[in-house]
Amino acid sequence: MQIADYFKGKKLVQLVLLLLLIAFMISKAVFLKSNDINVYLFAAESYLNGANIYTNNPFNFYLYSPFFALILSPLTFLPNVVAVFLWLALNFFCLWRIFVIIRDLAMMHLPLDKKHYRWWMAGIIILSIGFVNHNVNLGQITILILWLTVEAIVQVNKGNNYKAAALLAIGINIKIIPFIVIGYWFLHGKFKAIAATFLLLGLTFVLPALYSGWERNAELHSTWAETINPNREKYAFENNDGCVSLNAILPAYFYTFPEKDISEWNGFERKIYSLDYDTLKNILQFLRIFFLLSVAVIVFYKAAHRRNNFLYQWWEISYLLLVSLIIFPHQMKYTMLYFVPVAAYVLYYFLRMHQSKISVTIGHKIACIVSVVLIVILSIMGRDIIGRTAVDFLDFYGFMGFSNLTFIAILYYCTPYRFNKLTIGKT
Repeated sequence: MQIADYFKGKKLVQLVLLLLLIAFMISKAVFLKSNDINVYLFAAESYLNGANIYTNNPFNFYLYSPFFALILSPLTFLPNVVAVFLWLALNFFCLWRIFVIIRDLAMMHLPLDKKHYRWWMAGIIILSIGFVNHNVNLGQITILILWLTVEAIVQVNKGNNYKAAALLAIGINIKIIPFIVIGYWFLHGKFKAIAATFLLLGLTFVLPALYSGWERNAELHSTWAETINPNREKYAFENNDGCVSLNAILPAYFYTFPEKDISEWNGFERKIYSLDYDTLKNILQFLRIFFLLSVAVIVFYKAAHRRNNFLYQWWEISYLLLVSLIIFPHQMKYTMLYFVPVAAYVLYYFLRMHQSKISVTIGHKIACIVSVVLIVILSIMGRDIIGRTAVDFLDFYGFMGFSNLTFIAILYYCTPYRFNKLTIGKT
């Protein structure tokens, strides 16, 4: 059965949902005055006025590129409410496109029947809603960067090298995180796309000079590079329970910060052992390299036995997104939206096995139980749902960060190769 068949006769429901979404975006545009889109719009206006976009921002620090400020500058000519509404509309379009990509990767392999598809959809929506709302409330760029990353990978696999390169170049220019895709493409031999990406990335650095002039453009880029330099002391170890990166999780358990060390909360302790700065930094760097190299294992895993590229593609994208959350510094809770495609893959994996009535191994049962428990907790991990105390407790022990590490292991176990072996003759 095609997915389109599920929605026949439901045009009115779709229209009502669309109107509710528009009403939601209007309300956010009207009432949210201090979210990050205002940071971006102020920087864009400063850029047009010839001011330094990295200083004197009344909303917060602007941490992104001159190119991003330039492409947002047309919004500064509109009333703030309209500009914010258009930004939210762009974000929800990106969300829809991400869902379409994931849905197609699932349904073009072995489609779920109507019952299991509804379960899968419900799981994705319940998990996503908190992360999406968090990003909307903050006016963040996570949704945009996630779409640029996933879309670029999908497009290059369709042979659209230049389109993929343009998307990835824009993503890298705005935020360095999508750069990990370059290594992934290298492993897949996508050299034409890599070359095009570097060329177009260079253009994104040069284009702002057409407006600002070469000297000012060079000064802005120099300031930006210093602002986001990952070697700065503030990014080495982060003393922040809201950060899910490895550089926040490890120090929470193995380092004593010189000032305001958070090692105790309401009588609970988490410090296991206090390592010196250099030792822990070396361990952190080793683990980052380890996770980066592990991407190669994913890419080449049972490559000769691939029966279906769609499922493998989805599996690889999921792993790449998880590694991004783990190795890059300052990945705050709103970036956990990256986890949704991962959960979507794992849920599909087990629902498709259930649909096929496969007799699963003990390993699969354990992986399924752990996955469901973690996904449920992540879905309800909001202060309005389980309360501030419960959320603070989970944040104190780095629950989201450890969930990401756990799903690294789950993805290694729930491989498309293992799935294909179990479903042969049961499709």
